[in-house]
Amino acid sequence: MQPGTNRRRATARAALTAALLLTGVGLAPAGMAAAVAPTPIVIDDFSGNTAGARTVTTLPLPNTSTTSPGTFTESGGQATMTMNGNGNGTGGVQLSYALSHLDLTSNGSNTQFFLAFPQITRTGNFTTAANISISLTGGGITGTYGTGVGNVTNFNIVLNFSCAQNPVCFSPQPNFADVTNVTVTITYPQNHDSSGSSTTVVLDSINTTPTGGAIPDPATPTITSPADPTYGPSGTTLAFPVEFTSGGQPVSVWSTATGNALGHGDVTVGGTAPGAGTYTVTGSGSSYTVTVGPLTGDGTVSVSLAAGVAHDAWAQPTNASGTTTVHFVVPVPPAFTGAPPAATAGVPYSYSFTAGGNPPATYSSSGSLPSGLSLASDGTFAGTPAAGSGGSYPLVVTATNVAGTSTYTAPFEVREAPVLPATGHATFVVGQPGAVTIATTAGFPLPTFPSVTGLPAGLTLTDNGDGTATIAGTPTAAAAGVTHVSVDAVNWAVASEALTIEVDAAPAITSASAATFTLGTAGTFTVTTSGFPLPALSVSAGTLPAGLTFVDNGDGTATLSGTPTAGGQAVLTVQAANTVATASAGLTVQVQQAPTFTSAPSAIFVVGAPGTFTVAASGAPAPALTAGGPLPAGLTFVDNGDGTATIAGTPQASAAGDHQVVVTATSGALPGVDQTLTLKVKQVPAFTSPASATFQVGVAGAFTVTAVGVPTPTLALTGTLPPGLTYVDHGDGTATIAGTPAAGAAGSYTVSINATNDLTDPVQTIVVVVAPAAAVPSPTPTTTGAAPSDGVLAITGLPALPLLALAVVLIVVGAAAAAAARRRRA
Repeated sequence: MQPGTNRRRATARAALTAALLLTGVGLAPAGMAAAVAPTPIVIDDFSGNTAGARTVTTLPLPNTSTTSPGTFTESGGQATMTMNGNGNGTGGVQLSYALSHLDLTSNGSNTQFFLAFPQITRTGNFTTAANISISLTGGGITGTYGTGVGNVTNFNIVLNFSCAQNPVCFSPQPNFADVTNVTVTITYPQNHDSSGSSTTVVLDSINTTPTGGAIPDPATPTITSPADPTYGPSGTTLAFPVEFTSGGQPVSVWSTATGNALGHGDVTVGGTAPGAGTYTVTGSGSSYTVTVGPLTGDGTVSVSLAAGVAHDAWAQPTNASGTTTVHFVVPVPPAFTGAPPAATAGVPYSYSFTAGGNPPATYSSSGSLPSGLSLASDGTFAGTPAAGSGGSYPLVVTATNVAGTSTYTAPFEVREAPVLPATGHATFVVGQPGAVTIATTAGFPLPTFPSVTGLPAGLTLTDNGDGTATIAGTPTAAAAGVTHVSVDAVNWAVASEALTIEVDAAPAITSASAATFTLGTAGTFTVTTSGFPLPALSVSAGTLPAGLTFVDNGDGTATLSGTPTAGGQAVLTVQAANTVATASAGLTVQVQQAPTFTSAPSAIFVVGAPGTFTVAASGAPAPALTAGGPLPAGLTFVDNGDGTATIAGTPQASAAGDHQVVVTATSGALPGVDQTLTLKVKQVPAFTSPASATFQVGVAGAFTVTAVGVPTPTLALTGTLPPGLTYVDHGDGTATIAGTPAAGAAGSYTVSINATNDLTDPVQTIVVVVAPAAAVPSPTPTTTGAAPSDGVLAITGLPALPLLALAVVLIVVGAAAAAAARRRRA
């Protein structure tokens, strides 16, 4: 059979199957490519093409079977058969082909039958849907190969020729290269089927194929081009290999126009390169070469194969190749012209090196380029030089093409404006040498520093000549504080730094060392300092008076304020600290308190006895005490300087009694306070009357008992008076024994008188003598006269009393006169 006589329909090429092996039968997926270019033989494609005369027989035979015969129809390139087993036979269809000694192996390349079934369907759920067998007569030997198959869709059934390939095979083995008959029988799998099911079989084609057997996809040409671009001298030829493949395997093709190997007319060649219209085509089978040229100048060369210019052994037209285009260049070596200008750091830069040449040169550099700049292969030298990249660089650029190289070597300069920090801060200390360096971080050419005005006293600026400057010196006290100056760095541009210069000074406390507050009254005292930075203030030692607080105002001052709740004095240590040093100072806080007397408003002394009384007053500061007016005789007043004073001494007898003295307490600037102090000078009681008294029976008489003492003593009698006499204490330091002694009372009587005050109670024993009644004749004597001031009585009248009686009277009169005198003095 000649190539091109076997045709394959598109429906067969599109069939999808799975590999299956049932009782020695291979089911190969549709579309699987053969290992080599196949030369299949179509036994029947059910489109009118058969390998020999076909006979269709419906089964069962004989016709007397009770089973309904199978059916066969042919339409649209497919055969459709139906069958069942509802009687004593099995329905089916038999296709028999009479061949004229046909070589089904196609000279040994085909190894199997390939039956394409789009569908085998048995109604119901059964394992086997149909039995399929092929009977083949070749070389006078008839062999049979059969199998059963279940419900399938798009399956290819493969029946191998050789038993060496698969032990399940045609038996006996016929001669597949000399075949005279092929019979394909498809039957229902059983008779007497009471299920009522039937089988429908759709058969697409019957073929013999190589192993694997699937019809390949149409071949596709692949054109391999030379390098693009291709460089060469005038007269160069270009070779374009062409390979035809299907499924990744080589496929032999033939010219559709001539039936022979591809030739000049089957390939399309074009392009703009001079000589591109001259070409040859050589090769055969699956491999060809298109040679174009000789080419004499620059231009393109394109090669393509249109769809269908060739076909494969299945008579399938080949696919189109697409167009392969190559640029051909006759090279010229490069040569540099021009030089790049200087760049500026931070400013976009672009320069294109020009070296000519053909093809255009590829550019490269050696060594380090300025940061931020790069050289592209097309000669574009561009970018933005990075900050800090200012300087001079040895630039080496090479232009290269296939014809040679050219090198550019020259210094390349990147200008850069000086860069200083936008702001800066430097700290100095008064009286201490210091320095700060101002440094540029970039700048080309090297920047310089002009002088700076307004520097703090004691500081100067020096340009170091290396892109830095130094501000140095020893600040004076007048420089303390913050100064703002502008420092400039200059080359072709100017950079400025706003520099803050801080001159620090050690702190000192400048406020008074004492503060005065008043108890219960709100007050304020401000602590002030000098120094820079402004010192922080705190109380580092001591305890604040109750009610006062210490607040650092954050401005170099602090406020001591509040309403004191307790008087007194507190000694504090105030600390001022900044970054330079710490200073401390004492602060005495006096809380003034109005004086108040805390001692009793009276004091008792005793005549003749040493005594002491302490006057005490509270207040802050401790009050000073003074006494106004004279003190009782024998006493003194001394201020002790601690808020107390002492009244002390031995009161004289003349001082007995109560004395009022005004004591004044004075505390600081506060108003003084007075206290009226009663000084009670007491005196021990003492009797001043005689120790005896004389009365006479029947004569009225009186005797006065007297005693001195402060307080005035009470006088109490102990004992029994003569009948007719009574005793009366007058409460003024005197008492009277008086009356008329009764008859028979004559005699001597002893009584005791107790003189009592709050000191002591002395006792005086008095002898009361009652004389008998006198035998006196009538008339009754009378006594006239008055006691003289000097205590001498003149007695007139009747005969004088006895001498003793007279003495008693004199003593009594004298005692009364003395008591009266003391009362007047008091």
